[in-house]
Amino acid sequence: MSNRPQNSGVYSTIQHSQNPEDVRLEQRALLQAIPDMVFVMSPEGTYLDFKLDKEHQLIEDLIGCNVCDLSFMPLTVAQAILKKLEQTILTGQTQSLEYQLEGKVNHGRQMVYYEAR
Repeated sequence: MSNRPQNSGVYSTIQHSQNPEDVRLEQRALLQAIPDMVFVMSPEGTYLDFKLDKEHQLIEDLIGCNVCDLSFMPLTVAQAILKKLEQTILTGQTQSLEYQLEGKVNHGRQMVYYEAR
């Protein structure tokens, strides 16, 4: 019997694929089906893929970057994200984190609120 959480269908499906290209295609299909911003991360906090909504643009290319190394991400937020990733893997339960980042809104800068799950 596997130690993998049984209530995590997407995780289970992706982990069972033998072909890395199949995994990538499955992830891309899932990302395109979701209207929100989505970031796919490794357990160590490295960005593997992402999809933005119409209102957001990236400051830097995320693929292959660790959340702790991003210029716009405060270290305290990055560490909180890593902690939630760890808790998700350990418990198999969805974790939630609310945080804010300074962002460009209507040609100005202000705090933008996010929720990570």
